[in-house]
Amino acid sequence: MVYGRISKTASALPKKKVHNQELTGFLTTSDEWIRERTGIESRHVATSEDAVSLGIETARKLVAGRDPAELDFVIVTTMSAEQAMPAVAASIQGAIGAKNALAFDLNSACSGFVVGLSVAESLFNSGQAKTGLLISTETMSTMLDWGDRRTAILFGDGAGGVLLTAANTPMILASKLQSAGDTSQVLTSGYPNAHYSEHDESKAERYLQMDGRAVMAFTMKAVKEQIQSLLDENHLSASALDFLLLHQANRRIQEKIAQKLGITPEKCPSNIAKIGNTSSASLPILLDDLAKNGELRFDGTQKTLLAGFGGGLTWGSMLLTL
Repeated sequence: MVYGRISKTASALPKKKVHNQELTGFLTTSDEWIRERTGIESRHVATSEDAVSLGIETARKLVAGRDPAELDFVIVTTMSAEQAMPAVAASIQGAIGAKNALAFDLNSACSGFVVGLSVAESLFNSGQAKTGLLISTETMSTMLDWGDRRTAILFGDGAGGVLLTAANTPMILASKLQSAGDTSQVLTSGYPNAHYSEHDESKAERYLQMDGRAVMAFTMKAVKEQIQSLLDENHLSASALDFLLLHQANRRIQEKIAQKLGITPEKCPSNIAKIGNTSSASLPILLDDLAKNGELRFDGTQKTLLAGFGGGLTWGSMLLTL
């Protein structure tokens, strides 16, 4: 059987960086309050960029030095596309000249990258692919009510992605993907560019709405249990992991999950302080940061667990050798 393996990472962030202090001009908050509750110091916000342009920048970095026509697929995960069609993936495919690639988007909110890896792996396993791109690109700022302190302080924009190539040994050792649609109303959003009635005072359809306490309670229970179950089923202790890479939703959540699992802080790295919550893009951006500083080698020796979780509600964990 053929398997997919990450052979390169890349990311792209908007030029504009917004520090916590800049939010205090229009929100009842403080830099100290935001840092204490979320771990966030700043985030990048798109001005001239969008999900497509950030995705294209990431894709060009990934295909640098190779013929884009060799790509068999371009998969994009996003919940913040500017339009329904063409798909963001199709726009990226056309821009980089990946003329032979299947291109499509998928939306699993903040779990998107983990779900995307699972879908990409199926293309390798079935013999339909030898190389391809998985890119997660988000402009969450377009979905926010910037007067709502509950959400405006949390999110940022950015894109991250990986080049996947065929291998004889598996990178993905095991995975668990789950959804709970009966809890979907605790985290909702309309489309960024959709037209809503000027008389809609609730803003409920237009902007991202979140019951923060409910989301945190779900995350602390469901995500922790899923990770522990994945480890138990594969006869691994948490201490055997080289890295636990969690969706960058909130630094306090990351620390509590790691603590409950018995994972030391150095094995659960975070970049949320500088980029905020970038939804599905958070994990591939983190992978690229760790690759750039030499912590991740992608030589097949580092046992790593990825976990994404968010709207849907959806959550997914994946045990890898990177």
